[in-house]
Amino acid sequence: MTQKQVKTTTLSEILDSWRYKPWLMLGIGFYFAFSLSVVVNCPQLIIDKDPSYSILFVRVAFSATVSLGLIVMMFLIHRFDVLNSGKWVIAFSASSTSLGTVLLILALNFVDSIELMITATSLVGLGNAVLLLSWGALFQKLSINRLAGHVTFSCLFAAVASAIIHILPWPAYFTVIVCLPIASAVILIFCTDEQCLGTTP
Repeated sequence: MTQKQVKTTTLSEILDSWRYKPWLMLGIGFYFAFSLSVVVNCPQLIIDKDPSYSILFVRVAFSATVSLGLIVMMFLIHRFDVLNSGKWVIAFSASSTSLGTVLLILALNFVDSIELMITATSLVGLGNAVLLLSWGALFQKLSINRLAGHVTFSCLFAAVASAIIHILPWPAYFTVIVCLPIASAVILIFCTDEQCLGTTP
């Protein structure tokens, strides 16, 4: 094949990936949308007053707990099959992330407690680490071009979803972002079989 044919084939594979395992891309998009809405845009969580805690502190805590969670899961991955027998781990991590998000909203807006803030960021960070690792395990079986397509379309979906979420009034906004990790985990748990995700190589 010529270089031009290779480039055409690669682009075609990337563009065609939206039809391959669409549920996978949707679930990953939910995860990315949560990351954009909470982890990246922390100031959006503040309703109408100056926060009692530094946004930098929140972001550092997120980064630290995500890193710690990934390290711990690297040691535990051989004991827990996160896509089969370990699905309870995914469910627990999604619940942890959602609970941590609720506590974070409370700590930033209503309850002045450093202990609550640390607990919230720890729950969100550790839960995100497990979800991120779980999606990574699914990516292992994809070709490079399929992977590029999945990530591209998932990011586009997340960007659109995040933009829509941010124009919602704050009660609806908070409700949606709390539900996003759960939606991501539900798809990961129930759509990991070939019948749901498709069989195209």
